[in-house]
Amino acid sequence: MKTPTSLVAVVLFAFGSPLLLQADPTPGPVNSITPITAATIPPALVTVLPRERFQVFATSATKLKKLSDAVAKMKSRPVSDKTSWAYWANIHGVMGSSTDPQWDQCRHAHWWFVAWHRAYVLELEHQLQAAINDKNFRLPYWDYLDPGQRKIPAAFKKTTSPLFESDRDANEVGFEMSDLKKTFSAAKYTGNMIAGGFGGSTVPSGTVNAASSKRGRMEQNPHNTVHVDIGGLMGDPRTAAQDPIFWLHHCNIDRIWEVWIKNGPHTNPAGAFTTETFTFPGVNGQPVTHKVADMFDTKKLGYTYDRLNLQVPVTSSTPPPAPPPKPQPQQRPPSSPGTTPETSPTVTESPSPSETEEPLQPRTTLATVPDPTPISVAAKPQTVKIKTAPVAPEQNMLRKDLDHKKTKKKVLLTLEGIEFTEPPKHLYKVYFNLPNADAKAGDAPQYVGTLAFFESPDGHHAHNDGDRTETFDITDVLATAKKAGNYDANNLAVTIVPVSAPKDGKRAAPEKAKEITIKNISIKTIDE
Repeated sequence: MKTPTSLVAVVLFAFGSPLLLQADPTPGPVNSITPITAATIPPALVTVLPRERFQVFATSATKLKKLSDAVAKMKSRPVSDKTSWAYWANIHGVMGSSTDPQWDQCRHAHWWFVAWHRAYVLELEHQLQAAINDKNFRLPYWDYLDPGQRKIPAAFKKTTSPLFESDRDANEVGFEMSDLKKTFSAAKYTGNMIAGGFGGSTVPSGTVNAASSKRGRMEQNPHNTVHVDIGGLMGDPRTAAQDPIFWLHHCNIDRIWEVWIKNGPHTNPAGAFTTETFTFPGVNGQPVTHKVADMFDTKKLGYTYDRLNLQVPVTSSTPPPAPPPKPQPQQRPPSSPGTTPETSPTVTESPSPSETEEPLQPRTTLATVPDPTPISVAAKPQTVKIKTAPVAPEQNMLRKDLDHKKTKKKVLLTLEGIEFTEPPKHLYKVYFNLPNADAKAGDAPQYVGTLAFFESPDGHHAHNDGDRTETFDITDVLATAKKAGNYDANNLAVTIVPVSAPKDGKRAAPEKAKEITIKNISIKTIDE
């Protein structure tokens, strides 16, 4: 029986066939071809191979050469070519006005952040495979959760390599362990940082960028902090994907999603989350469409990860309701050495909005800055006194003798109305009641969290609600302060510490820092 031409085209596309590439050397307009849905490719035709951490990947000179050759091949093509490096970087973001409907499409600050980037990295991987005619090539990931791997790999710093990028402000990233613990201890996927959501808040179908208040814990840290620490092209969403290290960073972000799911019990949302689709140019210019529901099982996409163990100690997570029974795992190829046995990903119906989003009940103001003058922060730490506000005794979580565990309340520290002329190229560490905090304070007990502004001067990835406000849950930090013995509710302070990217694991004050202003700092409480 004669095989239908359309099926041959789909199968050849799935394997990056050089015959198919040669048949259409000049890709046509995206809108002129009916999209191919990735789910139509039979799973049996997909070869499942691991994506390796770079320190393992780089031990093979052959693999490293394939990566360099593939990137070089894509970089040699003009931006008008849908298989070029420049075209693919522009899909994430573009300087100035976009001249192609496929450009400037990265999803940020909502629940489709990780899903869109999974599809984006997967299709770039297919482009690399086609460039070197090797369907078995898999991208490596930069495992910066490993304290010994926080520096950009040496292969990306060799000036003669296509992996090199001169426009980087730093070659190392750093994390406070408490931030990573918060990310991995998120008990649910849906919800913003304050609601304890791993993936972000819900938004309408088709949303590209949402307000920063909707981002989840994982997007803030480690995603945003890595972008800001590296800086240069990586520090601006319009140019970030031009830097080859971007793709290893996002391979790790994709892996972190897998790690969180498999070290639960954690589940992905169902309903509207699963029906969203993302379309990218294929290896011959034809569009390929991915539906979120088809991307939960990476084995069906052709890859696994060589490391899925939980690398961050988590001890304070409140388990969500038990997930539905997991299907029996299918047979799979033997695991590579060091691979954690995998279980099939699970999906649960979306909880009610009150369970997934930041609580909408009224907030009670406990303290605020008495001076209406905007607070200015540049290169030096800035300590701001906070004055308590009149509040009913039973509501006053700042009272030394009031225990939030008994009152079931959260205490929130909010930096309101943050403004700057251009996004800062460094991070800000925030501390509660540590007025002498500096760049060496690190993960002190009074550490609240980190400000990381991964956005562009033109507002790309900025705050679409017009309000740049950052809120941190300081309930545990406040409890620690009360236990310290020297806590005084009438002598409260917040210290904001600008920090440079680390060098050999140590941060310092930034040498150059643009001024930011903050209209107000307040402490409020809400019911849990």
